[in-house]
Amino acid sequence: MSEFFLVKTDKGYFPAHDQDVEKSKKVKLGDVVKSNHKKGRNPGNHRRYFALLRTILRNTAKPDGDPMFKSTTEILDYMKFQTGHIEMQTIDGKVMFKPKSISFDEMPEDEFRKYFSKSIDIALQKVIDIDRNELMNQIMNFS
Repeated sequence: MSEFFLVKTDKGYFPAHDQDVEKSKKVKLGDVVKSNHKKGRNPGNHRRYFALLRTILRNTAKPDGDPMFKSTTEILDYMKFQTGHIEMQTIDGKVMFKPKSISFDEMPEDEFRKYFSKSIDIALQKVIDIDRNELMNQIMNFS
């Protein structure tokens, strides 16, 4: 059986999104289903985060005019390191660090919000020359 998201209301649980309605139709009336309660992430916040990365990509350059970053993936990794969202590995006796995942399954919403907020602070302090209000407007218009 496929996974789908539900919203709890005072009348019970209902599919959260259109694709969840379609998936829930596969459950026959009277079927007993097993539920593993896990609070879902806000996809809007995820879109806004990637709008932040695209805004940084569009608005940063080195003094020689070359782009500071080549892709949003590069900015994503940079932000993970700058926010401390990394894990340590020992390979052949050498300590290495790698970015951790921010996927929906790996990072709950409350942790993602803190990570997003830290990323905005880092962008404003170290990466992009723009004021907070303008950055937030660009993120909201891009998402």
